[in-house]
Amino acid sequence: MIKLLYYRHNLKHSHEIIQPHKITFNEITIVLDGVLYYKVNGKPITLNKGDVIFIGQGNTRYREPCFQTNYVSINFKSDKIVNLPVKIEDGLSHTIRNLISVFDDIYGYTNNLSDERFTLILSCFLVQLEKQIASQNEHPLVLQIKNYVRINLPNKITLSDVSNHVNYSVAHCEMIFKKATGESIMDYVIKKRINTAKPLLIGEQLTLQDVAYSVGFLDYNYFSRAFKKHTGVSPLNYKKTHF
Repeated sequence: MIKLLYYRHNLKHSHEIIQPHKITFNEITIVLDGVLYYKVNGKPITLNKGDVIFIGQGNTRYREPCFQTNYVSINFKSDKIVNLPVKIEDGLSHTIRNLISVFDDIYGYTNNLSDERFTLILSCFLVQLEKQIASQNEHPLVLQIKNYVRINLPNKITLSDVSNHVNYSVAHCEMIFKKATGESIMDYVIKKRINTAKPLLIGEQLTLQDVAYSVGFLDYNYFSRAFKKHTGVSPLNYKKTHF
């Protein structure tokens, strides 16, 4: 459970010093423009444009006065451990910027921080930051392969296609990908297609066959077998259960 306690989008207004004290909440601050100077448990941390800081509950926070800095600060409590480093360099991705924009839009006509929309956006914030950290730690070749799969998911994908795209041999691609993820490239492709198919099955717009084709399965029977193997139910029963 996440509870939002405070939200501020500081548009380059001067801000007074925050004296050292142990915080009873979690803080995320994103610098959109300018610079902020923190100390967390006595350790100096400088945030430049695009950087993000996460200060967990129970840590001691200090911040110097700021001038002409555009930043967003969010204070919240969570019953789950937030797995983020203290400083995330260049954490202001396109997705994070869009989430801030949505937050600002809603905050413009309601300051009720218990509004469930704020909680949903904050949850997206945390998940997005965690995924960005994970991707930064991934092998560059694995990222290339995953991006290729994502872009070409509706099309036929072969190991030769992947190999030609990244300019490495099939054997090398398979070795690096399996070592990093624990699964083969084609197993990843199938899992990605099935996870993409799930929300499509729930809607009324597409037939089961159309869903299969839209995520790259040219044979519906193969799609049905693969779907049941990964989820335990057939596409039809999944649709009936979740519709």
